[in-house]
Amino acid sequence: MYLNYLKKLIRFFRDNKISTKTKIEKIIKLPIIFFNYKKNSVVELSQVETKTIELIQTPNQAEPNQAEQNSKELIKPLSRNESNKYCVKKIHSKSNVKMSLPHVEGINSDSIKNIYDINFIPINIYSFMNVYQAEASDIIYFPNKNKAFWNKSFMKFHGIEMHSDSMIDNYCPIKNEISIYKFKAYECLEFENAISLLGVASVNVTHFITEFIPKLMLYIENLSLTKDYVLLISNDLDSQQLEMVNHFIKNFKKISLRKIKSGQYVSCKNLIYCSAVSHLCNNAAYPHLSNIVIPSFTRKIIRKFYESFEIESKPKRKIYLSRKNRGITNYEEVERFFKNKGYEVIVDSHLLSLKKKLEIFGNATHIAGPG
Repeated sequence: MYLNYLKKLIRFFRDNKISTKTKIEKIIKLPIIFFNYKKNSVVELSQVETKTIELIQTPNQAEPNQAEQNSKELIKPLSRNESNKYCVKKIHSKSNVKMSLPHVEGINSDSIKNIYDINFIPINIYSFMNVYQAEASDIIYFPNKNKAFWNKSFMKFHGIEMHSDSMIDNYCPIKNEISIYKFKAYECLEFENAISLLGVASVNVTHFITEFIPKLMLYIENLSLTKDYVLLISNDLDSQQLEMVNHFIKNFKKISLRKIKSGQYVSCKNLIYCSAVSHLCNNAAYPHLSNIVIPSFTRKIIRKFYESFEIESKPKRKIYLSRKNRGITNYEEVERFFKNKGYEVIVDSHLLSLKKKLEIFGNATHIAGPG
C-alpha cells in the first residue's frame, strides 16, 4: 500500500514538474471536536468543511546557483547497527503504540477503530566523540566521516516536520541521504564534555515537556558523571522552562548550563545524547494519528516530572483552554458549549506561573481546546 502511494506521489511530482523547492500552500478548515474518552463519544460543534491542500509551483523558479550548492552537502545517516556502537545505556526497547480512532457516528465503523500499530524506536543514551550539533537541530554530525546520527531516519512518521530542523535542506528516504547546510557558515563553540538538550522545537513548552524533560530525567537517573559537563540548552527557553531544568539539576554540581543561540553550533569532544523519547509533529498543518506518539514508558516519566513538584491534590476539574489566536471565529459559542458541559474556561494560560499550571492541569480529568 505504501509503495503504491509513493509511486503515485513521485509520478504526480514528475508529471506536474514540481521540484522539492515548490511552494506549498495549505488551506485548511477543521471542525472542533469534543471527545470524552470514558464514554468513547464525539460531539461536533461545527460542520466539517472540506480540507484542501494545494501544491503551487513557484513562478520562474531558478535552479540553485553555485553559491547555494556550495553551502550544502550530502551526508548519510548512521544505520541502526552503526548507531549501536555508540550506545552507552539501553533505556527501553522499542514500544508498540496502538493508534486508534474514537467512534464517530456516520464516519467510521467499529471494524476500523484500531487502524494500525507503530513501533516506536528504542530509547538509548549515546556517547559521541568529536561531533557537531546546532541549536535547533536533531542532527549529530561527524565532520571527519561525512555521516550523522539522526534518529528520525528510523522514525517513518517524521517527514511532515522535517523542514523544522535548522540544518536540514532536504531528505531523500529512497537513497537515505540528507542534504544539510554546512556548519562552517555558523559560529562554533567548543566543549570538552557536554550533554545535549538541544533539538527541533525545544523552545516550545509542549515539545519541551514531552520530548526534552524526559531526556533530562533519564540523563540524571542513568549517568554517573565523574567529570564536569555542560548541559546544552537553547538560548530561547523561557523562564518557566529554565525553572524546570534547574529543578532537576540543582543538586548536581558537575552539571552547569550553557545556552546556545540560533546561528551557533557546538563542537564536542564527548557529547552525551538521548534518542527521541516521543514524537510530536511540529505544528502540523493537518491532523493525523501519527502526529503525536508518546509511548507509555515516556508518559510514566512525564508523570514523575509532575509528581516531583509535590503539587497539592485538589478536586478534579474539567478545563477548556480559550485560545483566541487559533483562528476560531465562533469562539464565544464554543466556550458556551464547554461551560454548559461543566468545564472551567482558562484564559491566557501562558501567563500563569509554572506552579499554577501544574496545579490546574495536574488535577484535571478533561482538557479541551483548539489545536
